[in-house]
Amino acid sequence: MDVIKSISLKKTKKQWELILEKPLYCTNDETFCKQYPCPSCSAVLAAVTKATNKKLHVKDTVHNGRKTTFYFTMKE
Repeated sequence: MDVIKSISLKKTKKQWELILEKPLYCTNDETFCKQYPCPSCSAVLAAVTKATNKKLHVKDTVHNGRKTTFYFTMKE
């Protein structure tokens, strides 16, 4: 369906980094994405929550061209 080209999830020092390349329907608004991500990004974040059975706390969102990066922590 070509909703997202690629997904990368990796742990940095004290937080997680989720990089989504070319998410469809992305607003590219960093301040808006922290609270209300687009449907594509929201679906991936929900999948991470479901797979880990933990709550996510998005600390920062960065848009770099066709990539959207979420920085978050996981809480029990």
